[in-house]
Amino acid sequence: MPSLQIEPQNSAHSVDDFFLAIRFARPVSESAHLNAVILGRKLAEGHDLPAETSEAGLSITIDPFSGLQPHNAGAPSRIFRRFTPMGSVEEELRIERNLVGYRTGIYDRWSGIVEKLETLVFPLVEIYTNEVPLLDSVILQYVDRFKVKGKREVDWSELFRQDTPWVVSGMLRTRTAWHSHCGRFEEQNSKAGERRLVNVNVDVGEPAETLGGEPTNSLAILTLCSDNFIRRGVAPVLMDNATIASNLRARFDALHVRSKDILKEVIADAYIKRIGLDKAPST
Repeated sequence: MPSLQIEPQNSAHSVDDFFLAIRFARPVSESAHLNAVILGRKLAEGHDLPAETSEAGLSITIDPFSGLQPHNAGAPSRIFRRFTPMGSVEEELRIERNLVGYRTGIYDRWSGIVEKLETLVFPLVEIYTNEVPLLDSVILQYVDRFKVKGKREVDWSELFRQDTPWVVSGMLRTRTAWHSHCGRFEEQNSKAGERRLVNVNVDVGEPAETLGGEPTNSLAILTLCSDNFIRRGVAPVLMDNATIASNLRARFDALHVRSKDILKEVIADAYIKRIGLDKAPST
């Protein structure tokens, strides 16, 4: 085990934030969006998401370098949340005119996410596909966080595989704040025009002081996998309401496995074992 005690964010894993979304090829009508909000309100009540807010809609694009990029699109969106006692978001259901998304800061296991998909997200999808039976993208994003206490400068290089293709190698031994980003498209089904965007960002911030005056350094690894369905010059594939939930479930399962495999290509074997990635990919 490495001598420097780099610790994951949580005792059982390193996931600090998790986000998934289903984005449709165009916005649904205001009436369909209202129906989704009404159903979402009922679902949110059953999942203890009591804080309801309305915000200007976000048009989310995916940049190969910087990941999810939200832009104000002017269309309304409704968000149902539960907050921690410290004021951070614990869970969130986002309902926009062209997107249904779920976020959590209390990720436990993949089986828990699957349960949220089936009981919180998928019931909303049929409202959208009745009007827009065409997906733009299916998005899965993890933020894994690691920390070191008691040091103002940290050499993070032992956390990483020395031959990782996902991090700028010249940054690995940098002891001050740094950022690395890498992204590429992976062909999924060229006949159908599908492509998978894989994006890995690494962020090291300035050390934060705890109440006792002890500095804490943290490093975040963002892994985004997004299957994209619209491609110029290729006829789009329409979704079937009878099978879309099972298809999306399989799609998210595949994105989850790919995300975990990518993280294994980023961090060293000792840390793969520490956070349980050496076990079955269903975690």
